[in-house]
Amino acid sequence: MSSSTTPEQSSPPFKLILHCEDGSPPYLTPILLAKNFPTTNRVVRDHLVLGIEVRNSFVSPVYGPRPSDRKNGRKKEKDEKSPPASRQGSNISNNDSAMSSVACSITKPTGYTFSGRPLFKHLGIPNDYDVMACPSFDLIDNCVADMPVAATNAETSLSTPRGYQRITPELYRDVVRKMEAPSFVGLYDQASSVKNTKRARRSVERTKSWLATTVSDSVTDKEEEVEGEKTDPCPKMWAPVVGEEDMALRLECIHHAINQKAPLRGFALIGIHHVGDRQARNTLLQSCMKDIPRNMSCAVLVANDMVQILDAARNGVRYIGSALPTNLARCHKALALDLYGWRRYHENDEGERQRVNMCRRIEERSTLGDGCISLDDGIFVKDTVPFVKDCSCLACTHHSRAYVHHLINANELLAQILLFVHNLHHVLAFYDEMSQATSMEKQDIFIAHIEKQLMIRNLQAL
Repeated sequence: MSSSTTPEQSSPPFKLILHCEDGSPPYLTPILLAKNFPTTNRVVRDHLVLGIEVRNSFVSPVYGPRPSDRKNGRKKEKDEKSPPASRQGSNISNNDSAMSSVACSITKPTGYTFSGRPLFKHLGIPNDYDVMACPSFDLIDNCVADMPVAATNAETSLSTPRGYQRITPELYRDVVRKMEAPSFVGLYDQASSVKNTKRARRSVERTKSWLATTVSDSVTDKEEEVEGEKTDPCPKMWAPVVGEEDMALRLECIHHAINQKAPLRGFALIGIHHVGDRQARNTLLQSCMKDIPRNMSCAVLVANDMVQILDAARNGVRYIGSALPTNLARCHKALALDLYGWRRYHENDEGERQRVNMCRRIEERSTLGDGCISLDDGIFVKDTVPFVKDCSCLACTHHSRAYVHHLINANELLAQILLFVHNLHHVLAFYDEMSQATSMEKQDIFIAHIEKQLMIRNLQAL
């Protein structure tokens, strides 16, 4: 991952929406993030977006008197039956207990709600990082024990560290305003089952209604003064596009957002990763991208693996969200793809054209590998080479495969930290190479080069 000057690009770069946990990147404090992935680095500046979920980062307790009418009623009835002398003698103790109950009711929360605070002050993330806020990356993924997504026409429920909490479009908009985030995804509803067409229809209608509410409020509001500074009351918004596998419902969401005639940052496709069939997923992406105006960006909030990232990029999606660096680190895996070999190919290379055609023929397959080496394997016990040759990340420049293998066997958290740093570095370099290949009109060659490696399911043999 080089920090050299930006090469000339005729198309916008691909951006990774890194899934943050509890408001911060996994395994890294804001200080370590700025040290290992500074925004002065061109690749970080061009390709990294921090994705922040409102559901787990901006939940606050609500304080107030607790409803204890039954207990107070029994106590009052007991005091009325007791003699006057005994009540006078117990005035001091009664006063002390009353004060104690009042203090207890003030210090103990009666519930929880969502409250917005300045993003960079609350979470400590340096303000030179690009940030996208959203209610949740995916409502279905966050459901507990396969519970359906609970929502009404006026509100939806988000799974938080404090249980399920309800949020309305008005409350959500107030939260994101106070967050002062550069951009945010609008509040949306999501159907838990693709077979329930009525539930999918209701989720689309609610999403459209909430989008209209947010847009109308943002248009009528003017600039407000916040702590002496003038800020835009409504950051740039991504219009959510829901509808599961129903193409007509998703297109309805897109057309409704376009007709709002309000400034939008782009469109956020929700739940694309739930479409299990690769060909169906590509068909859905192609249909959505045809109806999205070319001057507007498109984002996929969740991509679970390299195959889904490649499919989104092939269909023109520029913002691709993923927790892949985190998930691979927790599985003790390190990405080990050759990202630069595509540059050795030329237009007149007949062998490369055959490889491109071969990869196109296997597009429908979803059984490709993950492009990783598993460092918990015993073959690395004496392997003193870095994860990837010529990789400039912290893990590869200072440590070996054998050392991280030892950390894994010792159950040291440092192993996952080093793996996360390497995987994030590798994914950002992947996005950078993919952007340059696209600008050079060689995206097919780059994707074929990567898919050829993914076909080799055991990279440890290389």
